[in-house]
Amino acid sequence: MIRYIFVILAILLFSNSANAFMMGSDITEMVTAPFTLHRTNGNESMPRFMQKAEELFTPEEEEVDLSGYIKAIQAKINSNFNPPEVEGSPSVVVLFKITTRGRLDSFKILKSSGNELYDHAAVRAIQMSAPFDYLPSGYEKELLKVQYTFSKHATSVNYF
Repeated sequence: MIRYIFVILAILLFSNSANAFMMGSDITEMVTAPFTLHRTNGNESMPRFMQKAEELFTPEEEEVDLSGYIKAIQAKINSNFNPPEVEGSPSVVVLFKITTRGRLDSFKILKSSGNELYDHAAVRAIQMSAPFDYLPSGYEKELLKVQYTFSKHATSVNYF
């Protein structure tokens, strides 16, 4: 696919230069013509060869915004997280997978807090929160992987 894009860009670039050369144009015009800036969509500007490529190729699929879905999961898990009283600042990282129908597929502790009860409370919070809502429509993957970090004062979520 990438090879075809390069071939098309090369054809567009060199066909413009060849046409300019055959018409007796100045060599500087022939070299700079493909790189002149053109207005697109208001204030933006881009080289002409990029504009042509942009017209030919559009993204096949747009990424689905999961931020609202993740915030809902985080709120649900946080409400179920009841850690034991421990000294220091324990932190546990749990990776879990959610199916398209919102079911908990699997989980794994990636980094233990060093306190078995604290780790168990984190895993239990995830288990008690399942099932989650269905994954948003348009999300193409079969599973959503979520890396959840529980700490004494805050939580953080990464997903992929």
